[in-house]
Amino acid sequence: MPFEVGLFFGAKTFGGRRHSGKSCLVLDSMPFRYQRTLSDISGQDIQAHGDDYREVIVLVRNWLAQFSKGVLLPGDLPIAQDFDRFIQAFPRICRDAGVTSNRLPFNDFVNIVEIWIAKKGLIV
Repeated sequence: MPFEVGLFFGAKTFGGRRHSGKSCLVLDSMPFRYQRTLSDISGQDIQAHGDDYREVIVLVRNWLAQFSKGVLLPGDLPIAQDFDRFIQAFPRICRDAGVTSNRLPFNDFVNIVEIWIAKKGLIV
């Protein structure tokens, strides 16, 4: 993560107008752990989730809400319920498609998510 975050802040700082307005959310499982490897990131609002996916959902949902002018995002509870349903369905989807879930290329995973969302009629 330090490399990717460094690239992001470098682009934001030195990338000109096109990159200066970018925003990112930095998450870590433990509070202040980043200080051991990313001392230069002090002053950023690093969010800790404690390895709890429901807390990740809250943090990401609330971060995205600040950019959703005029749109009310679904709350964290419905998002978590949808996520739970997807996680339960995922092994069957992979089995039906003849793919191994633990060896799935990222693009296939994204396609599975998009198909599942479309079939469930979820708002994205």
